[in-house]
This record gives sequence, C-alpha cells and structure tokens, in this order.
Amino acid sequence: MAKIIKRLRDFIDIHPDSKIVVCGCGISLLDFKEHHQKFITIGVNDVPQLFDPTYLLITDSPHRFNLKRQGFINSSGANHLFTCAKGWRHPNMVHFDLGEKGKASIRHPDRIDHFVNSPYVALGLAYRLGARKIGIVGVDFTDGHFYNPRDGSHPVIKMNYLKRVNSSYRLMLKTLKDGGADLYNLSQVSKLDLPRITIDEFEKL
Repeated sequence: MAKIIKRLRDFIDIHPDSKIVVCGCGISLLDFKEHHQKFITIGVNDVPQLFDPTYLLITDSPHRFNLKRQGFINSSGANHLFTCAKGWRHPNMVHFDLGEKGKASIRHPDRIDHFVNSPYVALGLAYRLGARKIGIVGVDFTDGHFYNPRDGSHPVIKMNYLKRVNSSYRLMLKTLKDGGADLYNLSQVSKLDLPRITIDEFEKL
C-alpha cells in the first residue's frame, strides 16, 4: 500500500517562473492532447484516461469513483498525486489540506482553497509550484466530458451555478494577478469567463 510521503510545502516553487496548464475533463481537453507534452501539466480526476499529466490532483475520496476510474488514477504515470483525501494508492502521493470554500489564498504552504470543482484547486497548486503563466483547458461546463461526450449537462449548469463559479474564478484571476501570475482560458468552447487565448498563443508567451 502506498503512503503519503510528502506534503505540499515540499513542492513550493519547484518550477520557478514556469508555464503550467491545468487540465479538466471537458471536451476541449481532446484538442489539448497533442500539445500536452510541451507543458508542465496538472490534471484532475480522469485526465489519465487521455494522457498522463505531469501531476495529478484529486480532491474527492476513492468511493466517489467507480473501480475502473480508481484504477486509472492509482496507476497514473503522473510524477505525483496531490490529494486532500484518504484512500488513494498512487505510488507517489503528496498531501495538502483543503482550505476555505470560495476563497483564493495562494500563499499558504500546506492548504489550498476550493470552490465547486477541482481545477480551481489545481490553479492554487500551479501557483505554489512556481507558475507565473497559467493556462486552463477542459473546464468547459458544456455537455459531456472527453471520456463520455454523451453524459449530458454539467452539474454546475443543472444547478444554475455558473454565475457563482465564474465569480469565484474571477477572484482567483485577480488574486493570481496580484501575486504576479497571469491566467488564461485555452478552451474555445468553455463557459468560464477568463481571458481567452489559443494553445499556440499560450506556448509563445
């Protein structure tokens, strides 16, 4: 059985002034697949079904995933799995504490704030790793996911929660900007209200 071998503070600024892409599981991740090896990436949840990100982040416990999905996560080739949940069995695990909901602190060495979905937490991780140019892709809130394009409306849309989600991401955008980092939406179909550029434009920054 794997064990938690490190904490978040061990990874602060290991990629100073870097360019990192946070990857969600929306449809637009399919467009990013051919580009992922050009970047340091932080994938969430099922991203290893499409490619192995540099790092993987999970905020939910294993029981929230079926056995097949758990297998993709535990056997991922990601360098490390960052998690605040118990029960995962990836060989290289890093623990962090989940912070406050709806907040966007980017300085605490062991705790990351959250809001509704794990890519939000991954943005806080990207900054702590040292990123100063951060892209986000696959956080679309459109119908379907890359692993199941027919699984219907996103829960955020069903709950009429998109306005609050966008408000929280704009808070993160401002906090990152104040901390010296720029955030860009690399998806052309995303409903996330962030500055939007193409993957090629992000690569050239």
